[in-house]
Amino acid sequence: MQEWGSGVKSLFRIRLRPAAFEPGSSCSADILFHEAYSFDPENNPYDAEAPVSLDHMQAFHTSTAELADILKKVKPKGTVLYHYTVFTPPNATDQERGVNEIRESG
Repeated sequence: MQEWGSGVKSLFRIRLRPAAFEPGSSCSADILFHEAYSFDPENNPYDAEAPVSLDHMQAFHTSTAELADILKKVKPKGTVLYHYTVFTPPNATDQERGVNEIRESG
């Protein structure tokens, strides 16, 4: 937890599995920085051609649905997605995909 001027608190998480994150009742942040991935090889042709497996993504990264659960616990005022992993080419990337998946999950 980092506290900035005017009492603004931020929480920065680096590729931790969601199961390892159980915030206490006092855990809160104004801004949550968190990595996330969107990966659906059954329904997305770009994901189906990705050089990694779903097992790999689940073992080392946080899905957008898992991040939605973390957001419910921390209840930040804002969230910054970084290291957002998608396998669509730059000319076809849907920049809203992760945000929409998080909204749909919670």
